[in-house]
Amino acid sequence: MATVPTTLSGLNASLLVRDPKSKRLRVNYDPRIREMLHEAEQLMKLNLDIGSLALNLCMDEDRLKTTNDKSVHDHSSRLTAHIRQCYIQHWQTFYISLRIISKNR
Repeated sequence: MATVPTTLSGLNASLLVRDPKSKRLRVNYDPRIREMLHEAEQLMKLNLDIGSLALNLCMDEDRLKTTNDKSVHDHSSRLTAHIRQCYIQHWQTFYISLRIISKNR
């Protein structure tokens, strides 16, 4: 059984990693986090103290369980498309400005 600080040290790892085969971003979960959540839940059922670090992680359990690779990929795709559109608009404006300046010379 891993200690809470050891398990939480996994949170210092990169949160997102690129899958080498599919090239898609995925969540880099340490499997010990789910194990610790399960153990903490069982200890709480026995009315035993689980400590503040484990309790804080348990409070985020729903968010941890609902964040999956598909939601990360979808959000990443939307964000990338938005950045691309902003980039295109910026350079179009810049290009038009350069054309106006060159015509006025």
